[in-house]
Amino acid sequence: MPKQFTDADTEKYYNTVEIQYEIPWNQDGSKHWGYFENLDAPDEEKELFRASDRWNDYMLDTSAIAADSRVLEIGCGNGNAAIYLAQKTGCEVAGIDISETHISNSQAKAADFPSLRLSFHKASATELPFPDNSFTHVWSQGTLLHIHERDLALKEAYRVLKKDGVLIFDDLVALVPAFSESTLKYVMERMRLSELFSPQSYESSLGQLGFEILESKDLNLHLQKTYAIQSLRVREQDPERSLAYEKTGAAVAAGEIGWWFCHCQKVV
Repeated sequence: MPKQFTDADTEKYYNTVEIQYEIPWNQDGSKHWGYFENLDAPDEEKELFRASDRWNDYMLDTSAIAADSRVLEIGCGNGNAAIYLAQKTGCEVAGIDISETHISNSQAKAADFPSLRLSFHKASATELPFPDNSFTHVWSQGTLLHIHERDLALKEAYRVLKKDGVLIFDDLVALVPAFSESTLKYVMERMRLSELFSPQSYESSLGQLGFEILESKDLNLHLQKTYAIQSLRVREQDPERSLAYEKTGAAVAAGEIGWWFCHCQKVV
């Protein structure tokens, strides 16, 4: 059985591993998976960075965010996606994150872009500090897995969205009812995860709230390639982390976990 973690555990995790992440992911502060144009491309760093940028572009194109949009980003990390969205479209973005380190980093980056409509708030996705019907879009990348009351977070996203508003997100998902010992150790415990939703449980929860799913996407092969590249990138400087990434990729290959994308709309 997975160990049980709390929001405090998650906050501590991200406040203390930020420096470690600068090497394994991207020195610009981005921390999300890659959407590869060619899954047979070499397992090279440049391919991962391109794939990471490509995923931003895919989600933006799908979302229809425009200059008059007001976007909430759940799990803003170091502010890169919020800045990207505001630069590309002119929209307003409010980012929330449970990590004080992430919020400080985001605010520092935003100071370099005074013309953009950006704000960052230390807050939990389960208790959003915004009124009902405040946003046209809620955006999240690889964050919901870290929220221990995921149904409550989805309910909050629904609450702050205007009618016909868009929720667009990706997440690590469970594809089996029980994990191997390796997956428990190298995925769940390493990232302080108590539980992963399955695509089916997401679909059920979203439907009950009043969301209509417009598109969902299985990205498992892209996740597997992401971790293959990451394992190679850090092998010399951090063998322990390299092994963890290798084991994570193996869990994807074994069909235990996957990467799932969902684009839905508040219709009720």
